[in-house]
Amino acid sequence: MMNVDMDTTLSVQQQKEWLRAYIQEMKREYPPFEMVDPTGKVVQRMFYTNSAIVRRLRYMPFVEILIVAAFILVGYVAFSTIRRNEESNIWVGMAKEAAHQLGTPLSSMLAWLEILRMERHDPHRVEETSREMERDVERLNVIANRFAKIGSQPKLETVALGPVIEHVCTYFETRLPNLGRKVSISRNLDAALTASISIELFEWVIENLIKNAVEAIERHDGLIEITLGRRSKVRAYLWWFVTTGKA
Repeated sequence: MMNVDMDTTLSVQQQKEWLRAYIQEMKREYPPFEMVDPTGKVVQRMFYTNSAIVRRLRYMPFVEILIVAAFILVGYVAFSTIRRNEESNIWVGMAKEAAHQLGTPLSSMLAWLEILRMERHDPHRVEETSREMERDVERLNVIANRFAKIGSQPKLETVALGPVIEHVCTYFETRLPNLGRKVSISRNLDAALTASISIELFEWVIENLIKNAVEAIERHDGLIEITLGRRSKVRAYLWWFVTTGKA
């Protein structure tokens, strides 16, 4: 019995040689089935081997490994690209925030220098301007400390929120005219409210809110209203920043 695909264009002798080689190949893979008669004499041998499909299936585990490896490689490359983009965006955001933070004290110091040149003969005015410039220098130091603490665990302190907000508002009130804006800051603060905060980071938040409110005012004059209060019988704080502008 023979069930093999053989090239029928070969000569009879070539077909015999091909069959002998094929039988030897099958013998190496699997031992043949032997058919014996009642006397024990081998009357026929049946050689067999795997079909072409089964042979191809042997390579499937390797193909699957290659496919999985390709997916892992593509995923790793995609993840690395996304991570690099995120890191780039973080650095860009930090650079913009640094410029945003440094803008106010640097602009103020330029204005104070101009005032010193114009009123250098007024000792009282010179002394007052020097104090304000000193505050701006201290603020530059605060900004440097803020960026130095990025990525570290903030130290929390239980403090009253009102004085912290008042300190930020007072700083901006003095410098808004130097920035070319006639913006008033009205506040209604509950002095009894306390919370565990990082003072430097909390001031940073308030400063950004005020700056965004100032930038939202279309005209040179406007009003910012800040209200800090408590809901009755609820341990939650309410913040209201209302600006006259496009907001």
